[in-house]
Amino acid sequence: MQRDVGDIIDRWSIAKLKYERSSNNDERKNEFYTFNESLKTIKSKYVDLPIDDFATLLYNINETIWKLEAGSKGGKEELPDSHYIFAKENNDVLIRLGIINLLIKDINIARIKVKNIINKLTKTGFQDIKTEHLSEDKIKDS
Repeated sequence: MQRDVGDIIDRWSIAKLKYERSSNNDERKNEFYTFNESLKTIKSKYVDLPIDDFATLLYNINETIWKLEAGSKGGKEELPDSHYIFAKENNDVLIRLGIINLLIKDINIARIKVKNIINKLTKTGFQDIKTEHLSEDKIKDS
């Protein structure tokens, strides 16, 4: 089964982010090169579509998600009272982590919508519809 165009462009953006941020550049370079070749093929096949714009959009979305995830990596270790998660001293950290996670969820919904638009325009793959998932209603309504 072949990957849909939306997924390939999304994976290209993730491979680019990994390559730009990795110390193991040979492995990441090969992964990025592979997806870059796929992106070139897509651009030649769908010349009437703004593939570069979609790629840039998905890159920016994924980069934002990565930055937000980096801001929440500490998690429990950041809590002033890690033995009792709901201790009053933990409120500020828990609020910040909750906000970050809600932002990631909402931005990920936008990411899925962009991939669905790409797949619809290229008539490839399937529409990604989450079931029994926090984002289910927001994606269905698009």
